[in-house]
Amino acid sequence: MAHSNRRMTPLYLLNEERKKLDAIAEKQGVSRQKVLEEIINSGIKNLKQSGPLERRKTQKRLKTTLQIYFGPTKEIILSGFSVDISAGGLFLQTTYPFQKNDEMRLIFTLPDQEKPISCDAKVAWTNTEGSGSIKTLPVGVGLEFNKLSLENIMAISKFIEDSGLEGDW
Repeated sequence: MAHSNRRMTPLYLLNEERKKLDAIAEKQGVSRQKVLEEIINSGIKNLKQSGPLERRKTQKRLKTTLQIYFGPTKEIILSGFSVDISAGGLFLQTTYPFQKNDEMRLIFTLPDQEKPISCDAKVAWTNTEGSGSIKTLPVGVGLEFNKLSLENIMAISKFIEDSGLEGDW
């Protein structure tokens, strides 16, 4: 059955998707944003089922230096720099002896943004001197963002898209 051109416009399709989200939100008794966050977190969970180095090759990432404040414990706050960032995590240049699955708190600010991004993160992989997983990267850790808000995911994605650049590894 052929659809009219009006029915296939992006605006029409967007409104149809909003109706679906609203129906799910009403059924679950939550906001539309909560439903979107669950969908995004589900997608991130699916990505996490692949290995971190495989995800690194498939996720759009930007080679960028951002100052990162991180705390391996609540009593210790350190400062370092990112090497790159994606909507799923970042690579942090550091010699602190993190182990895979260590958790920490991150705070950083994207350029042209006043509000800092604050989130939990987990060490997905380490790049150590002499036995580095990726020779083109310095010593440090690949971090996965945990419980990153939809607003922050969108801000990071926009930052990457607006730059028009990607890492070359």
